[in-house]
Amino acid sequence: MLKGVLFDLGGTLQEYRHEDWDAIVTGLNRDLYGYITSRGHGPKLPPLDAFLETVNRKVSEYRQESATSLRSHSMTDVLRSILRHHETEDAGAHEYLTPWYKGLADITYVKPDVVPTLTGLKERGLKLGLLSNTSWPASVHDADLERFGLKDLLECRIYSCEAGWEKPAPQIFTAALECMGLQPSETAFVGDFLRYDVAGAQGVGMKGVWKRIEGRPEEVDDEKVVPDAVIAGIGELPEVLARLYPAG
Repeated sequence: MLKGVLFDLGGTLQEYRHEDWDAIVTGLNRDLYGYITSRGHGPKLPPLDAFLETVNRKVSEYRQESATSLRSHSMTDVLRSILRHHETEDAGAHEYLTPWYKGLADITYVKPDVVPTLTGLKERGLKLGLLSNTSWPASVHDADLERFGLKDLLECRIYSCEAGWEKPAPQIFTAALECMGLQPSETAFVGDFLRYDVAGAQGVGMKGVWKRIEGRPEEVDDEKVVPDAVIAGIGELPEVLARLYPAG
């Protein structure tokens, strides 16, 4: 019997006005440079191009480590490393985190069917939770969820950079289930990546619902993974769950 639903965040509950990630990341890092300079630390920084190269290298190092070990990292750790490298760590990483993230928040939105659908599921007595692979901590994501009207609907919110593991590692799915107080057989997972979301959920005994992203290149995912159901939008979820869990 279905008792709860876990959701991925980016690409599932939240969308981005565009996904030119090279441009997005460059913009975020330019904003970070400008903010550090505005706080009086400009003389300690190299020219902008050299700063951007340092940030990209640090992020790449952390991501390569995560890809191998499935141990997650935080942008707070990245930021501390960057500030230490440029001898500006006295400013404190948390001071710069929100200004660094702001450009991403500006292009994030939620489709009209998301809040009504989750509200309906909640009213049916289902527990709802969030499980996201992200390097950004709860402080910035929860602020987004609050302004979109989603935070109070998601009683458990697990972010990989704080849990210490990334999907598809079974440890992070287990942590989410423990937070929800549910068994895998009682819980569905909804996400936009077959390799991380669907395969990870199925690996611990949950049913995996794939939210297909139109136009996403096949090579970025694992087409060999077979989801239990496929949706194009969150509004389709109640009907799909009724088919997957007829007893509930």
